Amino acid sequence: MHVLVLGNRQGLNKALEKLNVSYTLLVNQPIKFPPKRAQVIQVKKFPLKKSELEDISKNLNDLNINPTHVIATIEAAVLAASFLRRHLDCRLSVHSVIKKCALKSEMKSYLQKFEIPMTPFILSHDFKNNHELISLLKSEIGFPIVAKEINNSGGRGIQIIRSEKDLETINNRNLIFEKFIEGSEGSIESFIQGGKILFTNITEYFDKKYSNILPANFDNETTQRILELNKKVIESLKISWGMTHMEFYLSKSGLLFGEIALRPPGGYIMRLLKEAYDFDPWLAFASIELDLAFDFPTESKAYAGCLIYHPGEGEVQQIKEVTASSHIQSKIKIDIGHKIKPREGVGEDVGYSIFSHSNQKQIKKDIQTIKDNNPIEIKN
Repeated sequence: MHVLVLGNRQGLNKALEKLNVSYTLLVNQPIKFPPKRAQVIQVKKFPLKKSELEDISKNLNDLNINPTHVIATIEAAVLAASFLRRHLDCRLSVHSVIKKCALKSEMKSYLQKFEIPMTPFILSHDFKNNHELISLLKSEIGFPIVAKEINNSGGRGIQIIRSEKDLETINNRNLIFEKFIEGSEGSIESFIQGGKILFTNITEYFDKKYSNILPANFDNETTQRILELNKKVIESLKISWGMTHMEFYLSKSGLLFGEIALRPPGGYIMRLLKEAYDFDPWLAFASIELDLAFDFPTESKAYAGCLIYHPGEGEVQQIKEVTASSHIQSKIKIDIGHKIKPREGVGEDVGYSIFSHSNQKQIKKDIQTIKDNNPIEIKN
């Protein structure tokens, strides 16, 4: 076997090396520390057009590389991976399933037919002019409205529209508009093989975009409803193999579907899975993608949480040490004097801390204490 990996996730690189499987990285940005055991091919963007696919194929042929599998590790690469599987004659996924998981518009429209509970939505490209669109948004959704760019992920391109005046500034025809949801959020991660869900975990977004804790400590009824919704979404989409990351809302009107991704999650959730369940989720992901057997844990050994650091735009003045009873590791990626740019997506951070404890409340207490005394001080 030889794997063409789209995107650079060190956990997957190490897992493939552990399995003694050769691999090549296809990336759309420079890698600071490229793996020693893999060839790296850098492109401006992941291929979607026929000419782009042919260029990649030629590049691989020139290097005498013949992939048997293509794996996408980041959202921007999911569709390209599906095209490449066909172009390179690798292990195939169902392309229509990939499109539904990669494009919010197709995902929501398709799942709506299966009576999946979700907030009302409207697609901007269904309307020829703003007047008609604004009229329907006011009558069918109402303020506040969340506008998301259909092809973006990680919180990029999201706008909160609170008035008709805000709507008048909208000129993007590639948006999905949704009713703003009041309530808590979370996600559920699943490993699927042969159409069967082999493992699930529910993650609580303790502080959305900044802190995740797993496994979530919801009551039995809520937990069961989340598991059932996840199962119904996966079955409706006919996902036969891979790792899914489904986001949900616990709103006043009940449990609502947010979106689902057919790829490993960000937000350091993979690291938290390892700490909480005492297994290597990257090795599990690689095994699922290569159609190999993997022995999944049946229950968690502890709770795990993370706190992501991004204090906003400014110059770093001070970096303090992180200490807490449940704290096990921190990594600060910047130094004093570093100028931090504005955060455009949840995947952008300047550091993180990992926590693990037998008591979830202790993790929440420690995270809140550290948040209140941010270890990274900046000058705007």
